[in-house]
Amino acid sequence: MRKFVLSVTAILLLLTLTLGGAAAYIASGLDFSADEALFRAALGERGTVYYAYDESGAACEVYRTSSARRSEWFSLEAVGENLVNGFLSAEDREFFKHGGVNYKRTLAALFNHIFKARAEFGGSTITQQVIKNISGDNQHTLKRKAEEIIRAKRLEREHSKEEILELYLNIVPMGNNIYGVGRASEVYFGKSPAELSLAEAATLVGITNAPARFDPYRHPEECVAKRNRVLYAMLDNGKISEEEREIAREEELRVLNKRSEGSNISSWFIETVEADILRDLSQEYGISESAARIILDGGTEVYTTMNREVQGILEKYFGNTDLISPATGAGHNMAMAVCDANSGALVGIVGALGEKRAEKILNLALSPRVPGSALKPLALYAPLLDSGEINPASRVLDEPLYLTRGDGEERPYPRNSPDVYDGEMTVRDALRLSKNTVACRLYDSLGGERIYKILSDGYGISSLDAKADKGMAALALGQLSRGVSIRRLTECYTAFTRDGTVGRGQSYHKLLSSTGEELLRYRTEDRAVLKSETAHLMTDLLSSVVEDGTARAVTLKSIVDTAGKTGTSSGSRDKTFVGYTPYFTAGIWCGSEGGSGSAVNNSLHLMLWDRIMVEIHERLLSRLDDGELRSFSTEGLLLRAYETPDGELEYGYFSPVSLPD
Repeated sequence: MRKFVLSVTAILLLLTLTLGGAAAYIASGLDFSADEALFRAALGERGTVYYAYDESGAACEVYRTSSARRSEWFSLEAVGENLVNGFLSAEDREFFKHGGVNYKRTLAALFNHIFKARAEFGGSTITQQVIKNISGDNQHTLKRKAEEIIRAKRLEREHSKEEILELYLNIVPMGNNIYGVGRASEVYFGKSPAELSLAEAATLVGITNAPARFDPYRHPEECVAKRNRVLYAMLDNGKISEEEREIAREEELRVLNKRSEGSNISSWFIETVEADILRDLSQEYGISESAARIILDGGTEVYTTMNREVQGILEKYFGNTDLISPATGAGHNMAMAVCDANSGALVGIVGALGEKRAEKILNLALSPRVPGSALKPLALYAPLLDSGEINPASRVLDEPLYLTRGDGEERPYPRNSPDVYDGEMTVRDALRLSKNTVACRLYDSLGGERIYKILSDGYGISSLDAKADKGMAALALGQLSRGVSIRRLTECYTAFTRDGTVGRGQSYHKLLSSTGEELLRYRTEDRAVLKSETAHLMTDLLSSVVEDGTARAVTLKSIVDTAGKTGTSSGSRDKTFVGYTPYFTAGIWCGSEGGSGSAVNNSLHLMLWDRIMVEIHERLLSRLDDGELRSFSTEGLLLRAYETPDGELEYGYFSPVSLPD
């Protein structure tokens, strides 16, 4: 036994020396300015104000989050004795004695990390947890732990214990997108923190250890069990008596309905902007998205690309019970995104049918969905027109290919919808009628590798699977393994109105600090995916889809030039339409929320798209003079006669690189 103790002591001494040397080395390369900036941001003004520009170019406030996640700042006295004692007892009893690091617990945690003596063992002090909360860095590596220790010790030199503890209590994650014990007290119990009972205070302390696991809404039994362990820690630390503990243990968990946070629910657009900014902030400054959130919540101003009129119309129609009840009654949902046809920027988005009643619910407009034939213009027709391999009058064969089954029997593949085959036809008619047989032949001309590269590298569709999404079904028929979000698909279609260029997706212009300093500006990363002439030619072809093709039900064409493409997944579980005018590009998806379910047997989504876009354009066109009206461009195209397979002579547009022989 003595030999074992000596061995363990030697190992711990070696670890201490090693950790100390590593810490000294790491410290020489650390930049503490980010820690201090985040600390000050967390202490400072909270909330974010979102703006949108009106027709005159003036910025108008559309939303503010001053009380969405945290209420006013709570001092240690306002937090109350029960909460302070609970956190100190459960998290860091030596807080007022150590210099930011509890070396005994750190070495024990390090020993456990190496030898796996216990399933879990936390060695972080409250100061170290502040570092994690403001930096968002929570990797389980020795290097990260050493950096955290160094930063914690520096924090203790720069700030008082009271200041550190107060900050911790006001920024600690409390689950359900709540930060700080003050906001948590109000949301969960409808009280200020000083008014909490001992049991309620212990409940909040327990939640912080694992907010998802101890969520009082979803896991009340585990939440109560953790609360009782916190009460024991307070008893063991001499902060409460046995009698107080027993009374608190018997108290029933009573939390308010989580919908009781008030009416300050952000729109689908604001949540989309927020996610984009958090992503870009973390990339710009090399910090985690948790740290980026502290910056965003620090009294900032966000200037969005939202068109308030468009967003309002979207929300009105998606919340219209009479319109949407057939879809919801069948267990289906819808989502829609609208982009400016000239800049490509997002101007409106809704993530589900019905009124948005909560924060951070699933946004179906951002979730990958199977696009079906809506992928064909991007994956097949545009690339082949661009290279001159086909032209609108090229003759293609509308007959099934044949695939050999496992039993050796050949079967026709694919099937058209409807199950009609017209033999020889033009490319224009094949796209207009969405012929699957022709799409598979075009796939053979391009090859899976080439198409995959066009979609992933060119159009920036990041949801593709490099293994599963290179086959004929995925790329010719749009039956992608995961799919593509309706937002991204809509952004890709703006290439047809933007002379062949597509961006990475813009929802904001800039982010300013509370002092007016520019923290972030959207970086345009437009990529040329098509020649300008090809983009105009694709618009001409897609106009025929709306004129007398699969989207002929669209009435918008009677008031403004309109083009677009329909799409349906296998079994009709997803239906998509992306259409556009010289002013706006909009995509809509309809299907079951989980990606499976009953077939969509109607065109309700197409009708909803049409009604929304008609109102958007009627309002817009009523403000324009005749000289300001736009039409689809045919610049760079040549009008030529050609002979159809039926021997008819027709006229159509061609680009110079794809003129018929």
